[in-house]
Amino acid sequence: MKKVIMCMASMAICLLAVLLIGNTTYAASKTVKVTELKVTNIDSINFYSMRVSGTLQIKTSISPQNAANKNITWSSSDKTIASVNRKGFVTGISRGFCKITGITKDGSNKKVSFYVRVYSEKEFVCSYGWDYDQGPYGCKLYLSPTGEYSKADISAGEEIERGSYTLDVVNKTITFYKNHNTDNTKKIWNYKIVTRSKLVLSDGTTQVTYTRNYKNTTIRCTGTGLLYVPNGPDQAIILRYAGTDTTLTIPSRINKREVTWVRGISENTQLEQVIIPDSVTQIDGFKNCTNLKKVTIPDRVIFLDYSAFENCVSLETIKLPSELTAIREQTFKGCTSLKSIELPEQITRVGSEAFCNCVNLESLYFPKGIKEIESDILKGCNQVVIYGYKDTCAEDFAKENNLTFIER
Repeated sequence: MKKVIMCMASMAICLLAVLLIGNTTYAASKTVKVTELKVTNIDSINFYSMRVSGTLQIKTSISPQNAANKNITWSSSDKTIASVNRKGFVTGISRGFCKITGITKDGSNKKVSFYVRVYSEKEFVCSYGWDYDQGPYGCKLYLSPTGEYSKADISAGEEIERGSYTLDVVNKTITFYKNHNTDNTKKIWNYKIVTRSKLVLSDGTTQVTYTRNYKNTTIRCTGTGLLYVPNGPDQAIILRYAGTDTTLTIPSRINKREVTWVRGISENTQLEQVIIPDSVTQIDGFKNCTNLKKVTIPDRVIFLDYSAFENCVSLETIKLPSELTAIREQTFKGCTSLKSIELPEQITRVGSEAFCNCVNLESLYFPKGIKEIESDILKGCNQVVIYGYKDTCAEDFAKENNLTFIER
């Protein structure tokens, strides 16, 4: 009997336990998602330079540390320039720019990106006219397309002919002509490639040695793909646009520096519209931006460089800044969609071939103060009507070229 009672008691306890378990409510397990994704081995300039066949292992940090899924999907905007595998290993393929992007796979869609510039050791660029550290009288020798350079210890006022050259072999000598502003004479300077990172400049009496530093600390890149360099403590100069948007709005300030100079966004075939801020006073140009249709230029701009809009074949109209004093050589050469242009009141000179081959140009308006017009500014244009003021060189130009002249 005692065994039966004990057995029944055990069954009762088991039944009670089952009932209690059945009535217990358990909290659902919570999935912790990523709140922040960072790349830790690319510094704040958001830009990385690498050689062809060079490699980079991307390192990341993910917050919070207890995120359930820390996997990242990596992609390259142009796999022909640089590739990236699923583990974040980047390889340089060919010379150019591309954007590397990582996005979390846990559904939080946290994203991180930076730009890669791939360059070849067999290339260097020689440029002149401005030294970011020493002002307008310095010269620099660019030893690779990344913007890395050594300062040229050259007399002020002299210029080395600019160009881009391929160095197929070591110990190759390249000849340049170096202009002297004082007497317009030329002399030969020889560049001898000693090694891939060492170059010697010699004019027969003077010899200067340059070394290439592969780590570039001058050029920086914004999150939108604008490459720039500081110009003193307070200003910035735009060098290039490496982004993919068709409309580019240049900011007036980058990292607390005022953007005063758009040095060049040439050769970009994607851009259709560019908006330039009021802070800019100098523009070097948009040469060969073949899809560019509209540019907003502020009135503060006082300088447009040679060939500023050359071969912008989609450019239909443009309003030039009121403070501009000259149209330089080949400024609008080959702008085949341009139909009409009015020169601001401050313009006194129009340089050679300024509107050459603008085959659809119908009207050109000259200001009253125009003093100098080169004879070939409309070479290849056959239907232009000249609007200007009587007894000015605009009227003389129209008569000399058998063009219709209408007094303003």
